[in-house]
Amino acid sequence: MSKKEVVFLICCYSEWGWEIPQNGYEVVREDEKIVIYAIDKNFNGPPEVTPHKIIINMNHDNGRWDFVRQKTNINIVKKTTETIINLKNYPEKYGWTDPLIIIFTLEIKDKENIRGYPEWIKAKSIGLSFYDDGLKECDKGKSRGVEFETGDYTVLFVKENNLKKEGIDGLLNKILSHNKWGNIPEKYVAVHDLRSYIKDVSQFKDKVKYICDFHHYRTGVDAEFCKVIKDFLDDIERNNNSEAVKKCEEIIKLIKKLSHIFAFITNQIAHLFLPLDIDLQGISEVLKSNGEDQAKRYYDQAFRNSGGQRLENKIKEAKDLIKEFPRDKKRKIFKFLDNNGQLKKVKKALQNWDETKELLQEENPFHSWFCSLMKCLENLREK
Repeated sequence: MSKKEVVFLICCYSEWGWEIPQNGYEVVREDEKIVIYAIDKNFNGPPEVTPHKIIINMNHDNGRWDFVRQKTNINIVKKTTETIINLKNYPEKYGWTDPLIIIFTLEIKDKENIRGYPEWIKAKSIGLSFYDDGLKECDKGKSRGVEFETGDYTVLFVKENNLKKEGIDGLLNKILSHNKWGNIPEKYVAVHDLRSYIKDVSQFKDKVKYICDFHHYRTGVDAEFCKVIKDFLDDIERNNNSEAVKKCEEIIKLIKKLSHIFAFITNQIAHLFLPLDIDLQGISEVLKSNGEDQAKRYYDQAFRNSGGQRLENKIKEAKDLIKEFPRDKKRKIFKFLDNNGQLKKVKKALQNWDETKELLQEENPFHSWFCSLMKCLENLREK
């Protein structure tokens, strides 16, 4: 953050045992990056600061705090039932950390910019915070990354030239686990020519919100993206912070648009059902080779007579994942999730050991169903 973030935590002193200060508010946390005010219900107006964010306690009547929104023109961004002490000690987990945008691009030493790769040179020329290959702060000459903070977003430009052994995926993993950026819950990544550099994009599916490929094309969404990152740097250079924040919002929208979210989600669907497939195949093998007693112990450990509910929960999660898919793709996946004969048979059998044993002695219909689903998802990804 380029400046200290101000947060108003609205609470009721009587519920939390908070002794009401005479002025109606109290600073409950302050460090180099954040100041949090706890505000009592009798508070008549904000201190001589403007808050960036307002957090309220969910147990209270929201209307009671309308005066705060009117006076500050700031929307409530978080509702919580946590105590002051928890909020004081662990603010990061409540989403007060700025979202992180990471942009990998090339350095092209071309004075006339004929090839149209201006962002790294511009970022390096106007930046204040530089990081070397080991992600340690360094001077401009050794920089691998340049960081910008707007107060609402953190943007990290990374040079992708000459990444030899670790490659872009290695460096990106290092950034995502770094103590400076690793705990940021919202991370958005754009990689120039991603498919050429990162073969297994799915490794990032649980680490970032979105990841996208972009190119320096002259038309289409890629052209929009390249323009907005250039405009962001122009706003930073002119110290126009409010406009830079707006550009960050546009960058995130375009990353979502460019992202390979369909491939991510189809991988997530596969991973939802994989543990079930492994357990049922394992029980089947043990039943054949080691006998019923050992197989039943495996079943009890994996399902405990609640396998049907476990499967039902996974089906629900899969449906939630695909709700934004195009209709034709959604219909093909729903064929496996809704009113599927094999799945119904498995769900019923998993409710108790005797039926599960009988099912697996004949065949393993879940494995057949899972293989068909995987083939369907693979075909959809290829299209």
